Amino acid sequence: CRGMDPSYPEYFEKFSSEEEAIRAYFAESLENLKCHDDYDVLGHLDYIVRVAPSKDKNYSYDKYKDAIDPILELLVHSGKGLQLNTEASAKVSDSLILTDVLRRYHELGGEIITVGSDAHKAQDVGSYLDLASEILQLCGFKYYTIYEKRSPEYHKL
Repeated sequence: CRGMDPSYPEYFEKFSSEEEAIRAYFAESLENLKCHDDYDVLGHLDYIVRVAPSKDKNYSYDKYKDAIDPILELLVHSGKGLQLNTEASAKVSDSLILTDVLRRYHELGGEIITVGSDAHKAQDVGSYLDLASEILQLCGFKYYTIYEKRSPEYHKL
């Protein structure tokens, strides 16, 4: 975002507040999605919340829905999916962040959900898939999606 990875403290120092930095991330994400169509699924929408100095302490979907909903609407209208990262869902607070966004994506008509463990270690590959299934079902989803040569395949949860 703005040429920087928000995981570096310098990113947040560019803004007058953490809220402004988070809003800039969502705004730039939306602009990038408008400019590029050669993707199937958006991953790491919640990345900014996970790396923010106060993490999710000052975050709620309701506070940022005006910035998040246009992203979700674009995904739905473009036939694009959203990723559930099981590494993030393993943390209760992150699960709550994701649940609101996933539920809203579903309400808007989104059906394409992929699940990734974002593993940085071999032993973490596929971790928390049962929790991901529970979260998705709570949000109204009946299927998860995998891609084979960029073609979606739907599998019952």
